[in-house]
Amino acid sequence: MNAIWWGACIIVAVLCGIAAYSTVAVAKHIGRRDATHDTISQAVARHPFLLNPIIMMYFVVGIFMAIIIFYYHAASS
Repeated sequence: MNAIWWGACIIVAVLCGIAAYSTVAVAKHIGRRDATHDTISQAVARHPFLLNPIIMMYFVVGIFMAIIIFYYHAASS
C-alpha cells in the first residue's frame, strides 16, 4: 500500500505543478497586454475550457485517477 501512496503523491505533485505553471503563464500574459478590451483567440473560442487551466487539470487528474483505479483493481483480482 505504501507504493500506491507514493505514486499518487508524485502524480498529484506533478499535476499541481503543471496547473500552477499554466495559471501563472496566463496571468503574466494578461498582465503584459495593454488592450482595454479582452481578446480571445479562435482556439479558445472553439474550446472554452482551454481558457481556464484549472479545469484542464481536473480533466487530466480524472483521467490519471481512472487509470490508477483500473490498474489496481485489475492487479488485485
